[in-house]
Amino acid sequence: MKIGEKLVAGRQKQGFTQQEVADKLFVTRQTVSQWEHDQRKPDLENVARLCRLLKLDARDLLEVNDRHSDTMIELLGVPAFANISRAIATHPAYMHAVVAGKQYPHNSTPKWLHRLTAGYQMAVGQAEFGDIVTLKDEHGQVFYAKMPKRVTIALLQSVIFPSIGLVPLPQTRYRTLVTIDHMHVLIPTPTVVPALFDWAKTYQVVVQDPMQLAAHRQSLDFKALTQTQFDKLAAGTPYAIIYQQSGGNMAPW
Repeated sequence: MKIGEKLVAGRQKQGFTQQEVADKLFVTRQTVSQWEHDQRKPDLENVARLCRLLKLDARDLLEVNDRHSDTMIELLGVPAFANISRAIATHPAYMHAVVAGKQYPHNSTPKWLHRLTAGYQMAVGQAEFGDIVTLKDEHGQVFYAKMPKRVTIALLQSVIFPSIGLVPLPQTRYRTLVTIDHMHVLIPTPTVVPALFDWAKTYQVVVQDPMQLAAHRQSLDFKALTQTQFDKLAAGTPYAIIYQQSGGNMAPW
């Protein structure tokens, strides 16, 4: 059964019309129709929202049998090496985040490591969250500056293999994915999550929270997030995949 057929079955089971689904997801009825006729694929943000609204399992919807599914990788994309402002429409972009004047991640990459990993670094921009959201590319040039009506906040898991040393040992890292007007901003630390929820509350920005992070923010230590905790948060969402980062195995954090 194709994705569109599953969406139709889920919508009809819940007793929704196409227009009702469109209204709840803040999209047009034509967009819902295109999804149901397999003329367009819903992006990662809307996959999560459709699954919650229609009570569908994301893995069943997308026929994901393992965490390296080509379908999920296609939906999520890979981070761009360069030209963030042009590539962010289709690929998540790594960015430092500045929230209430505080930078995430807290530590910058040391200069000696930049030299060792020259040619392997990914393009890195900056996302500033204040009375507006400002996104800058890897050259520091602003390409987005306004206050979005809503954002999506989720976590992703990635595995890196540090290339420094004789025996590289795989390391699991957790990233924060913030979707702003269909642009995916990838912040390389989960510790920014509480600050982002505080920011959204201060400026009355609607937050889509497919992993229910807000409900767990008081009980979770985002700095020491465990595999078990992540698996529980990600269960049944498209974010349960292992994020396939590009640019070699060396990430700047």
